[in-house]
Amino acid sequence: MEQFDFNIFRQVAPKDAPLRNAIRLESVILARNAIAQGANINCQYPDDWNTPLQMAIAGGCQPIVELLISHNPDFGLVNGANLTAAEMAQEAGEVSWVRTMIEAEFKGCDPVDVLYELLKRRSLKVLELAIEMLNLTKNNLTSSLAKAWNKLEVMNVKVESELELFVHLTLLRIDYEEFGGAKVSVKKMTDEEVKQRMQLVLWEINQLERMPLESLDTQGTTPLILALMKNNQSLAKYLINAGASLESVKQFRTTNRDQSTMLHVAAQHGLNRSLKLLLEQRIFDVDVGDFDQTTPLQEAACRGHKSCVELLLMAGADVEYVDLQGTNTLTRAFCGSQEEIVQLLLERQVSLDNAREFRVPNIKVVLRFTMLLRLVRLRQWNVF
Repeated sequence: MEQFDFNIFRQVAPKDAPLRNAIRLESVILARNAIAQGANINCQYPDDWNTPLQMAIAGGCQPIVELLISHNPDFGLVNGANLTAAEMAQEAGEVSWVRTMIEAEFKGCDPVDVLYELLKRRSLKVLELAIEMLNLTKNNLTSSLAKAWNKLEVMNVKVESELELFVHLTLLRIDYEEFGGAKVSVKKMTDEEVKQRMQLVLWEINQLERMPLESLDTQGTTPLILALMKNNQSLAKYLINAGASLESVKQFRTTNRDQSTMLHVAAQHGLNRSLKLLLEQRIFDVDVGDFDQTTPLQEAACRGHKSCVELLLMAGADVEYVDLQGTNTLTRAFCGSQEEIVQLLLERQVSLDNAREFRVPNIKVVLRFTMLLRLVRLRQWNVF
């Protein structure tokens, strides 16, 4: 728990002292008069760093609590114990006060903003109550919670593991209920895919009875590999911290002709979060090749996954590397008609020699290739 130096706080300002005294005396009339005279309802008092609302909650004075809530104070302020007013009320067993505060603060707000703010405050119990009050459909809750979590990651907000696990288990419970309720088209999935999905969901939900971290299915995939395939970076990190071996990820190869590594799979399917984690863990050489010595960068480029291309370039991937088919990254992007990727690579002064020399056998690819080369000239990227 972070320690606060309360010596930095001065005495209560003269205009704020009457409100504190009113709360101590549990007098609603005096409190109302103090607020009318300009008392700051968001001031934080010496000794415990409580706001007037937190002080009233600690004293259990419901009329003053309700009065202060009606004036819409800053509900996100924390005291010396690092608790918000809602968390204090929750600990005191005053759930009705928590509900009133949630309603007052978030009335008319987008559910994503509500969930994001409470996740940012690390208020797990308050978050659970807010989810109940939002009364969203399962689909809307899944979408809102996922968006709120993504926003946390974008804003680089650190979240405790307890909250992280709560979010993912909530999403997985919804996923499991819908899957079990036949809302997912099981007919379109093979028996093995059904088994894998159920295996992963059940493992994540039933933490106490989970399958061993290194258990393999018939295709050699472990829970960690399945989490990576779902682009679930947070769960993958959780598994790694729980002791899941990275060796199974390193040894994994797809069963098709390409024999792709997990790094290739992430690049092929645009699994940018999993790709970032794999690169951070340094499990593979960034230019690891598949059966044809095609690199993950080439796979991402030909499919137009810009975020993956950028991650791989930042990790030092070789853009000039030529695979057994005679193509480099730029040629692959040309063949895939990925104009945005071509532009990104050309801005990095990538050589066009391989693209000029490459001969494609498929007439449709030739036409696309020719048109894109022509577009390069028209845009005057100054490469010829």
